[in-house]
Amino acid sequence: MEQNTKLTMLFQFSILLLALATVTSEAISFGPKFHVHIVNGFKTDVLYSHCKSKDDDLGIRQTSPGQEYEWSFHLNIWGTTLYFCSFWWVGGHHQNDVFWNKHGFIYDFCGVKNCIWKLQEDGIYLFKSLTGTFELMYEWDK
Repeated sequence: MEQNTKLTMLFQFSILLLALATVTSEAISFGPKFHVHIVNGFKTDVLYSHCKSKDDDLGIRQTSPGQEYEWSFHLNIWGTTLYFCSFWWVGGHHQNDVFWNKHGFIYDFCGVKNCIWKLQEDGIYLFKSLTGTFELMYEWDK
């Protein structure tokens, strides 16, 4: 009887591990909710963006001048949360990461929970919470 109990427990534990392994990493999350803001800082042009993570495709967005697009999420338990975007407008295009789970990035730029990207004619800027200013991160590819 004792052998059957051990086998049953081992089987149940194996099923639990298998179930956990099949759940996507973004579905198991923790900690504060983070917000990524994509701000169109152009004077007159529309900004197009396509943002995604390994698990979530947020689709193509069209943002008018002065407007912003935002989404929220929690970090996954593996510490691998990463979002990246492709941006384009009449003056150029660029693809870059917009959120990665590294303490220096989160603390220095996101102020623990808000990552604000501002796209302008002269480049792609990220708000640096430590200084309260936008820092040029990337130039447009032509």
